[in-house]
Amino acid sequence: VESYHQMLKDARSEINSYERQLALTDARQHDEIVSESLVFDDIRASLPEGSALVAYVRYHDEPKFNVNESEPVYRAFILADSESQPVTVNIGAASDIDPLVFSWQDHARLGHAGAGRGILKVSNDPGTSLKEYRKSGEDLRQRIWDPIKEYIVDSKRVFIVPDGTLHLVNMTALPVEANRYLVDDDLVFHTLNTERFLTKPSRSTHGEGALVVGNPDYGTLEDDSKTTDTILGVTNFKPLPWTGIEIDRVRQMWHDFDNSEGFATDVLQGSDATETAFKSKAKGHRILHLATHGFFVPGGFGRLKINQQLSYSGLALSGANQWRLSKSGADDGLLTAVEVSSLDLSSVEWAVLSACETGLGSLQARGEGVFGLKRAFTLAGVRTVIMSLWNVNDESSLDWMTALYSSRLQEHLDTAESVQAASRTVLEARRAAGLSTHPYHWAGFIAAGDWR
Repeated sequence: VESYHQMLKDARSEINSYERQLALTDARQHDEIVSESLVFDDIRASLPEGSALVAYVRYHDEPKFNVNESEPVYRAFILADSESQPVTVNIGAASDIDPLVFSWQDHARLGHAGAGRGILKVSNDPGTSLKEYRKSGEDLRQRIWDPIKEYIVDSKRVFIVPDGTLHLVNMTALPVEANRYLVDDDLVFHTLNTERFLTKPSRSTHGEGALVVGNPDYGTLEDDSKTTDTILGVTNFKPLPWTGIEIDRVRQMWHDFDNSEGFATDVLQGSDATETAFKSKAKGHRILHLATHGFFVPGGFGRLKINQQLSYSGLALSGANQWRLSKSGADDGLLTAVEVSSLDLSSVEWAVLSACETGLGSLQARGEGVFGLKRAFTLAGVRTVIMSLWNVNDESSLDWMTALYSSRLQEHLDTAESVQAASRTVLEARRAAGLSTHPYHWAGFIAAGDWR
């Protein structure tokens, strides 16, 4: 326990140092960034009744024998609201866990990789795909979840603080017996960026209405042979007509909910969905919904500076296919994570990134999380980021987003409940229609940040 407290203190001190440096690059001071570190008693006091905190930590164990470099390992710290002290559980060596995560994710996304969102012909997958997925998912669940269960038997809500490759896992999609998944259980999961997100936000800024962005006019490349770039690796972005349907549905649902207050629902689509327009309109809204292509350039970024790491992921907006032709500093159609991090989005409750692989980025150890769009929107002040872990299917995304806003606006569920209800709604609808229950169709989106 003592080592856990010291580990939290050291990690938070290091994170705050880096975040202060980044925050000072512009004139704003984010409450979340410059806030004092939480102490253990604050974390325990912030746990809602009937809930538990599971914080995974990836760290280097003591060197063995005469080996100079220690092997990274995973450990889980579990704290139920009814307990005064956490329980520690050894999860295993990273060399064992990380391959299981990558295998699970590869099967979860049906092998589809790369930038872009589109209609993929997998609406009723062969049974072998689901069988292979369940095998990889069960192997992962047995290592990262089964050792935890006995310590949270009385909990109805579990807050997960991931580390290392566990940032890439949607816990609700892990399979259990009888062709079921954890999402079928009466247990609400929610991802926290850090333990401090358990506390109620101290800010007083509240946004109004929604800004809905989708179906941008990406334009065409003048030279189709130049479809990649040695730095970004971005290919030609194809039109996404389904996102036009999606943003119209979101706009209508938000309008019906918010109309009595007189708050406007702003829409940017087609040639109007530009970087400049988004940057000028985003501030002051309560909800940001972006339905477009996302991009993330994988690879080892090593010790690149934070702003360099944030440049390798982003969202494609109007004119993105001509980004090579734009002049330096001009609107190039690629809204990178580093550009997002410089905005003032302190009024925003939800940033919904309805695009592919928006939850990915450069993996960092010791609580740094995933540098990418999630990190960027959080640094900009957004309370909760809803994002994707793989290339999502257009039709499934539309169904999931409809269920998400219905749960939030009509049923008045909190964020964690709304996200889980959306996944369960799509899954149950597929079961009723006799379609595949493969998590590719319903578990691609997760939320991280404030759970309320």
